[in-house]
Amino acid sequence: MSRNAKYEAAKKAQGLKKVTLWIPEKRESEFHMLAKACCDYRHLTFNTLRDTESGKYVSLENL
Repeated sequence: MSRNAKYEAAKKAQGLKKVTLWIPEKRESEFHMLAKACCDYRHLTFNTLRDTESGKYVSLENL
């Protein structure tokens, strides 16, 4: 088993899933922070986004 396969098996054993997403280049760091927070604190979720133009918060359920 390769080093990468062992790493991925350990992550799967932790209940994580590997996914590939296409994201806006300017938002990469925010996606990383969100994913890390959701992995570190499994009880957290996200439901609201902030519009960068208006500053208003938008519910994901209303999109």
